[in-house]
Amino acid sequence: MRRRFIFLWVFMLMLQMHTSMQVYAQNNLFFREIELRTNNGLFTLSNNLLEVRGEANLAFFYEEENETAEVLFSINPVEELNNLSIDPSSDYDILDSLQKESENVYRMKVRFKRLSESSFLRFSLMPNNNPDERKIIRLFTYTKTKINLNIQENELYVGEEKTFELFTDLPENIRLQAAWQNNGNIKYRITRRSNRILLHLLPEETGQQILDIDINLKRPYFDSEGRINYKYPLTERLFEIKESRLAFLNIDQEEIILETDARYNTYEVQIGNHRNLQLQKTYRIEERERPGGALIAELFTKSELSNGRVLCDLRVYDYHRLSDGYLYLKDGDEAKFITNFTIRHNTTIQKVSIQRNGGEWTENLSVYPGEIIDVKVEGEALDRAGFRFEGLFRIRTDSTSGNENRQVFTLNIPLSVYKKKIEMLNFGEPTGYAFTVKEYQRPKDLKFVNIDYGEGEIPVPEITTTVFYRNAIKDIVFSFNEDAIDSLGDLYGKQYLFIEVQVVNNRRQLIDQKRIDNITICPVGNSLRRNYYNKSDCRNDNINLNNILRTKTHELNEWARIEITIGHVASKYSERVYQQKIEIILSRKATFDIDISFPAGLLTLARGQEGISGLGGISLAAIAQFTFYKPQAIEKRRPYRAGIGILAFDAFNFGESARRYLSLVALGSVYPINRSNSKFNFPLHIGAGYRLNDLEALAGQSNFFFLIGPGIRIRF
Repeated sequence: MRRRFIFLWVFMLMLQMHTSMQVYAQNNLFFREIELRTNNGLFTLSNNLLEVRGEANLAFFYEEENETAEVLFSINPVEELNNLSIDPSSDYDILDSLQKESENVYRMKVRFKRLSESSFLRFSLMPNNNPDERKIIRLFTYTKTKINLNIQENELYVGEEKTFELFTDLPENIRLQAAWQNNGNIKYRITRRSNRILLHLLPEETGQQILDIDINLKRPYFDSEGRINYKYPLTERLFEIKESRLAFLNIDQEEIILETDARYNTYEVQIGNHRNLQLQKTYRIEERERPGGALIAELFTKSELSNGRVLCDLRVYDYHRLSDGYLYLKDGDEAKFITNFTIRHNTTIQKVSIQRNGGEWTENLSVYPGEIIDVKVEGEALDRAGFRFEGLFRIRTDSTSGNENRQVFTLNIPLSVYKKKIEMLNFGEPTGYAFTVKEYQRPKDLKFVNIDYGEGEIPVPEITTTVFYRNAIKDIVFSFNEDAIDSLGDLYGKQYLFIEVQVVNNRRQLIDQKRIDNITICPVGNSLRRNYYNKSDCRNDNINLNNILRTKTHELNEWARIEITIGHVASKYSERVYQQKIEIILSRKATFDIDISFPAGLLTLARGQEGISGLGGISLAAIAQFTFYKPQAIEKRRPYRAGIGILAFDAFNFGESARRYLSLVALGSVYPINRSNSKFNFPLHIGAGYRLNDLEALAGQSNFFFLIGPGIRIRF
């Protein structure tokens, strides 16, 4: 029989794994294998695939809340797989980013967060950063929680609450039960104080009672039959419940709410009957047995009921908790009976504040899509409240810091939240507090802004030095890549920019200046918030500077400067903004102009002439020449020039020995003083020419000649 049972169990387990593999194979042909390695072992798709609620899950065992794991993804050969990326998640931190380990194998290292509280845990991978091809790997966590109840004495008294500690190796995995539960003649509940799990027992009738309860778990374990189990059976305990020294009268209402502005309200209650309980009598209810106790309430007995109880009027004056001990019904100063019930505040909220990671608590209840925040609610009787947040499902309660005056929650605001306000509800009723959902307004680096001055679109941050542009600039155009602002897990919101332009000529005189404000660029493309941005002030067209400048860029002379400053409007942001300065100079390799100089002391040598002629007098030269500039320097001339023109030889020599003639020449000139602000210069000329008229030409000499000599150049 036992062998048949084992065979049946193995068969069912294999059938379940086979079904899971079929489900996974149909939906996820992308992965060949996935390996998740922790300190507790190696878990793989081939060996640890589990079907949960009709979906395939990779199951793995954990012992620590913040377990660290190494994950390997083996990919089936896929065409055009350039890269593989993983979406960020609030359920884990990526310690080592996803990297390609070898051909079709990717590796990463993660540290999970609060595994006992993480539901719907998964890895979300994107091939080629394409959201449409996203691959989901669902994870199922299980653990082995040990719970022990250590009881030294097994005596309980009717109406007296007694507290025991549950010793466990994983207190985060125990699901608390703040409300009283019934187990025969004993009520029980489970609470948490600091890192201690407490079991509260409240007996109602005398006699022997076996305590047989199951502890609810957040994350399951596999029982001996291989089934998932979310309940831990506590070892049965036998208790002896005894009668109190004074008769205990049970009231049918466990809690009475004492309104601050209604201290004299009367509550109609039913109390247990007793032979010594007198009708039409008022009993004082005090917090201690001996005389002189504080008055907590008054009880007036009215009439007996057919159910064996007594109908009474209860008027309460002060607060009391079950854990504070018994309440004593007194006739004068003499205690006659005992009872116990809670008199508490009505749930009131005095303050709600939020805290972001690393920040201070603030009462500004503005939240942003995709962020994780802590919410602190302060007030009275909060331990009995049923707080919910409209439209939010990822809510964690910090039971270690929660009490009747303070409750702390961790909220995950979805990236796709569509509400502008998230109401905080108490048992479905509005509390008057709400979180205002604001869109992100963070400055994005200027990579989404492109400039085109004739060389195609260039992202603005890539221009890190002065641009020397040798061609005419037809126009300067700014364009914006709205797809590059928001990414899947990183939102920046609308971008508010300005552009300031100054145009300066080669003498550094300002000839034009403009500023464009209120440039608003809205994210589109793969932004999850694209449908929620107010697009009334957004622009998607290009900005042409020639449309706003009086002096057009194509009208500028050489060595003019266009200075552009583009950046975020600082008043729109609360953090450091980005700003970029671009300087474009209309540079030239060379310029062509007419130069008038006065060569003197020229030496000439004509073809067929024997020897070099004597020094000539002062000549006059008009040369159309090229001036050359140093590269990557602003209007810095090289010390040499070249050109052609007319030379009037000995033009200013009126002596008898003068040999004046006119010639065409090609000259190269070297200027030893190479300063742009120099008024005088003494160039050295060298070149060749052709005499047009020489009244004293020697017979047999050619009109072609070579010349060399200094000159004087005067700059006005």
